[in-house]
Amino acid sequence: MQLNSLKFFICALFICVCHEVRAQQFNWEAGIEKIASNGYYNLELSPEILAKTQMENLEDMRVYTKNQEIAHLIRTIYSNSNEISKTHFKVGIKQHEKQTVIHIAFDAYYVIDQFEIGIKNNGFYRRPVYLSKPNLPVKNSRKRTRYTNIEYYTISSIEEPCFKIEDGIRFKDMYLRIDNEDSSPLEILSINFYQQQRYLTAFFERDKEYVFKIGSKDNGAAVYDIDYFRDSIRTKLPIVHLKEFKSININTYRQDFLFTSKAWIWAAILILIALIGYITYRLIKDMDRPENGTKAL
Repeated sequence: MQLNSLKFFICALFICVCHEVRAQQFNWEAGIEKIASNGYYNLELSPEILAKTQMENLEDMRVYTKNQEIAHLIRTIYSNSNEISKTHFKVGIKQHEKQTVIHIAFDAYYVIDQFEIGIKNNGFYRRPVYLSKPNLPVKNSRKRTRYTNIEYYTISSIEEPCFKIEDGIRFKDMYLRIDNEDSSPLEILSINFYQQQRYLTAFFERDKEYVFKIGSKDNGAAVYDIDYFRDSIRTKLPIVHLKEFKSININTYRQDFLFTSKAWIWAAILILIALIGYITYRLIKDMDRPENGTKAL
């Protein structure tokens, strides 16, 4: 009986103390301006907003009203694009043997859908261009290449020097490598980057306050009913705007049951130790006690 009681108390307290579930964590949040009437709205996702994401497929975005998450869609409008400000990246150009290497270093991870190279046109030219990402350095590996090629293009004097990146890719460091072969290097005048217009679409109510959160490596893709009705919601909707972003560099947890602080947890541990000690003492006393119907010698 005592052993069963011991198991029960240990299991119950262990579950209560250790049943601590990590909530979704985010790096940034911003309030959403109040809307005039209930309905679906588009929240414009600028390049600066998407630069705060941590996941390739932009799955780490959430909208909350109080503690309730609301469903949303992420839409891309391919007919519109935003230029990424030149204040967000630096360009370095080096001429290697038969190759021009252009290094672009952004101040964060930006979603790039399109780029444009300005060339000083001094005649006819046609050359291959490789879009690459740098490889991480590996110790004691001489065969490790410096780049991973992502896309291949051709730059020509008879075509617009504007290139699309399929599905958009997040970059912080990228390289454009132009093969010159035996021709003279091209003179690079400018490089521009563009992001297709993206919106977060959700149903907002007039009297509620909403918070937009972004930037979590741990969040998986949200599964909403609204995804099945994407084509039923029109794309041209009124715009709702974000307030100023603020950083939230703290770990947020959700505590289940009674324990919401370390004091409660330590109290539970002490109670558990006391119970184990008491039940152990009782077990030892019962083992030393003579069995019924026998006399102690």
